[in-house]
Amino acid sequence: MSISKRSTIFIALIVGSMVLIAACGGSDSDSVASADSVSSSGGSSIVSATAELESEAVGDDVATPEPEHQPPAVSVVALDVPEEGSEEAAVFAALDRYVTSINTQDWPAFQAQCSTGNSRNVVDTAKIKFTFEEYGGFFKYDIPDFSIYGFNGRTVEFRVYSDENARATFDLYDYDKWLATGVSRTFEKVDGVWKSDSYECYPG
Repeated sequence: MSISKRSTIFIALIVGSMVLIAACGGSDSDSVASADSVSSSGGSSIVSATAELESEAVGDDVATPEPEHQPPAVSVVALDVPEEGSEEAAVFAALDRYVTSINTQDWPAFQAQCSTGNSRNVVDTAKIKFTFEEYGGFFKYDIPDFSIYGFNGRTVEFRVYSDENARATFDLYDYDKWLATGVSRTFEKVDGVWKSDSYECYPG
């Protein structure tokens, strides 16, 4: 075999090897690129789904919690609706503040609606909270089934004794359960505003 022919065969072998290597290398490269693509898209999908689930879970957690006890929809109902702007209407509003502060356990609001007439000192909110949550205020002395959570008054009637003293009388309910008739609370006008002077307002 001549040198020229050997050279030709040698060159052909080299070229063939290069083509084969290129083909194998290209295939590996495509496989890696394809795997990266699948991994990337798959990872994105999982993260997104997880984030959505976590977001939904957090949203549910925020929206779900509710108070342990829901107060009645209406705290007081008058037997006869008082005339707007009258003293009876103002006393009715004062009774509503009194009852609502109890059935919502808003003890600062309860303290704020207490009368300070005659320079009386009102007890602190911790004492008010203890009095109602542990003893049900003074209602439980006569009404053992009294509950602060469902407390509401119906068939409310008013009697204004003077420019500074008034009384509201009502039927006491625990949600829709009747408990007592003829329950009353008195009010005093302080700086033009009717406020409760119930026993729970003061040290005792």
